[in-house]
Amino acid sequence: MDRNFYLGGFEYIILVFGLILSVVGFGKNKFEICLITELRVGHIKYIVTSLMMFLSLIGCSENKTVINIDDKSSFSTLVIQKMENNSSSEEMTKIIRDKQKIKQILKLVEGVKVKETKKDYAFNQLKSKSSYMFGFFEGEKTETGRIPYAFYILADGTFIFTYKEVNSIQQPRITVKKHEDLLNEIKRRLEIDF
Repeated sequence: MDRNFYLGGFEYIILVFGLILSVVGFGKNKFEICLITELRVGHIKYIVTSLMMFLSLIGCSENKTVINIDDKSSFSTLVIQKMENNSSSEEMTKIIRDKQKIKQILKLVEGVKVKETKKDYAFNQLKSKSSYMFGFFEGEKTETGRIPYAFYILADGTFIFTYKEVNSIQQPRITVKKHEDLLNEIKRRLEIDF
């Protein structure tokens, strides 16, 4: 069979993208259609580069952001509670009233990359795995039932943020990668042994 008339998988992709790019003005003439036999090395490089850029744009289209907490100095109480098998106890709860430590913890989590996730997915993750809840309060009272700011850390280092900023609940965001080292650093600084 003549090689000029046989199209393999890769050649077919190049032909399709060559046709698309040629029609939008990348040939000598705006509507010139380049056949696979007429593609030059420069055309192939251009097509492959365009394809790579297109695929990278698709990959970057997720709604990824970084955590930013504006009002770190407003909190005077931090309650940490570990959940295992959907339950907790006093032994798995710690209260921190040191404003400097609280501010340090908020600075540590700032800058982690997150993406939006569905509420059901976040809830199922919290329900099915051991996790830590970090609740930040502006006063001494923690029994009010209203938490101004909070986030969760799964035992594997996945962070789940349910607040966009102080007093502003939002669609949950989950870290794009696991941060076990960051979880261990937080536990070390707060002397959490559970």
